[in-house]
Formats: sequence, C-alpha cells, structure tokens
Amino acid sequence: MPSSIYTLADTILDIQSTALSNLQLQKLTYFCYGIALAKKIKLLNVENPFEAWPLGPVNRDLYFSLRQFQDGSIPRDYIHHLSHVYNHNTYTPEERDVIAETLRKIGHLPAFKLVDLSHLPGSPWDKTFKNGAGNGDIIPDHLIQDYFSS
Repeated sequence: MPSSIYTLADTILDIQSTALSNLQLQKLTYFCYGIALAKKIKLLNVENPFEAWPLGPVNRDLYFSLRQFQDGSIPRDYIHHLSHVYNHNTYTPEERDVIAETLRKIGHLPAFKLVDLSHLPGSPWDKTFKNGAGNGDIIPDHLIQDYFSS
C-alpha cells in the first residue's frame, strides 16, 4: 500500500548515514519515487504529488513541513514523528531495497548537484516546468515513470 511522503522521507533518513537538508531530502524522495515507479512500485499515495518548482521537483507537504529548518539539517526524530502522524506504513523489503539502491547511487551528492540532475533536458521537471505555467504544476506520474524507465 502506498505511503505518505513522510514515510518515504523517514525511510531515507533511516538508511542515509549523513544529515540532509530540506532541498536534498526533496530531491532524494523524488529520485527514489521515480526509480521505484520505473520498477512498477508506487511508494507514495496520490495525495503526495511532486510539483515543478524553480529548484526542481518538490513535494509541497514535505516542503512546508520542513521549511522552518531552512538550509540546516532535518532532525531525524522530527521526520519520524511526522511519518507516524501521517499514515505510517512500513515498506516491504523490495521497496526498501529500491530506496537503498537509489541512495547508494546518489545519496552522497550535494543539494545543487541533485537539483542539476532533476533539471536535465527532457526530464519530467523540464517538460512540466517549461511547458506549463511554471511554478507549482503537478509533475504527472506517467512522465516520471517513462523517464526513469528509459
């Protein structure tokens, strides 16, 4: 059963060995979600879409929950609490493996390198941000799945 954005963020912070900023966590949730979709695994419920913002894909709920920390590290216990408040599910071993695999590949990258990766020409963010009204347009799951499947 798909989970909330907070469960995904909590799982990322549980697996990741380094502190993360809001911007890094935004991008890592997006990349984990995209790679999982390419494998026909839906990590998030439909109430948590990613939107095209100037710095890349953003989950609005997660952003506004974490903006108080600005560029600082997100406290692990804060996200853990939010994940329990909002539909806390645990991921299956297969789902957790997809998250861990994604983090092994890109979890070490600084925030703006992750932004650059999300801004590649032809990416779901690129298509949505440049072809839509810009800031705040929902990035459709089919674009994310198609992109990460190729």
